[in-house]
Amino acid sequence: MNGSAQVTRARPRGKHVEVPHGIRRHGYPVAALTLLVVIAYGGAVAIHPLYLDNVIYFSLGARSDPSTFFTDSFTTYFPAYRPLGTLSFWLQYQWAELAAGHYFVFNIFVWLACCVAVYALVARLSGSRLAGTVAGAFLMVDDRVNWVIWNLTERQNALSCLFGLLALLVMFAPFRERHTRVAAGSIFAFLLLAALSKEYGLVFSAAIVVGALSMRGPGWKLVAGAAVAAVGAYAVLRLGLAGGASTPFCDGMGFFADRREVCYDDLGTGAKLQQYAYNVGATFVGTFVPSAFDKIGAISFPGQYGTRGLILPILVAIGAVAAALRWPRQVAPLLTLVVVNTALSFVQYRTRNQMVAVIGLYVAGGMGLALAIAYVRERANARRLAAAGAAVLLALLALQTRSAADGIDHIEGQHARLDPCQSLRKYPRDVNRNVVREMKEKYGLSNPRCE
Repeated sequence: MNGSAQVTRARPRGKHVEVPHGIRRHGYPVAALTLLVVIAYGGAVAIHPLYLDNVIYFSLGARSDPSTFFTDSFTTYFPAYRPLGTLSFWLQYQWAELAAGHYFVFNIFVWLACCVAVYALVARLSGSRLAGTVAGAFLMVDDRVNWVIWNLTERQNALSCLFGLLALLVMFAPFRERHTRVAAGSIFAFLLLAALSKEYGLVFSAAIVVGALSMRGPGWKLVAGAAVAAVGAYAVLRLGLAGGASTPFCDGMGFFADRREVCYDDLGTGAKLQQYAYNVGATFVGTFVPSAFDKIGAISFPGQYGTRGLILPILVAIGAVAAALRWPRQVAPLLTLVVVNTALSFVQYRTRNQMVAVIGLYVAGGMGLALAIAYVRERANARRLAAAGAAVLLALLALQTRSAADGIDHIEGQHARLDPCQSLRKYPRDVNRNVVREMKEKYGLSNPRCE
């Protein structure tokens, strides 16, 4: 049945019921990833959503007409077109309103799905479910993921990554060569959904094109055409419905060791291109060595993650290089994720905007781990080497998981002291006054009317 197993009929009560082979094969890795995400990020459900971005998203949820998400920019102060992520929050708001735990659970679940998809990709490309499980687990607790969990706005990032990963899974699936039209249609849909969730989803379209060109096979032209068509459809929606969804943009940015407030409309062409070039260069380096920069991209070693934050990214990069040398055609689309994600980060340096590239590295790194596992199994002292390697990985995983959980605890304490009235004063056109009042009343804060 092409990779699936027939379900055995239930036996009489008291007798053993055989579990389908597909469930046995993938159930343990998925269960392990689920347990890990609960340990690392379960505390997020207690966070008070009083941070600026969260207040803005609740304000978007309170809008009466969700069609504006498709005909306007994401906000009045940021040039972005992300209607699907915003619409998903609006739909959830109609049911959950200000019950913040529901939204954090959604973010956690979507990121779990991304890690399961990474597991599936590594297992598909390398043949090692163990390497896939390890890759998905370490991606789960990468230092850069914390923001994706507690910042409700970043559901757009997680959704974009998930839809892009699904498109990659279809491209690498065996059935693609037998059902090329179905596969191409699925890839088009997933890529368009990825781009409409967050513009960095466009990076997956480039990866699909490179994958189709590098591996060829039946229907490769349809696959590449579907990826190009998804970009075209996104452009039509953004330019045709939203007029480009561009707006003047100012934000804090690094420039080598300097930290400064940049308003692009106030810069000359030369200064603007200079900042763009720095953002791209810093993003490329920061994707591999995030500890080299602070939160806005200023050089500040050991940066926002400290020396501990050097270990895991370097190991992943080494694994990715090994995989690229062994399987260049399969790894080519994964490295495309890194290159194109870097190019699209010209507006600003933010680690949360590097997640598409990070995912590409983790899949390639997982493939490199599969090579290491195969090498160890061929050694005479395989058991000792395997035990030593497993001990190192488990210790690092425990350290990363503890760091992720501590980060969530820190955010919980920090955000409980925030005043959403400041968000209203800073962005009165984007923050709903009634939402702020209801938030302050819900959490027992003073001055609910922001007087």
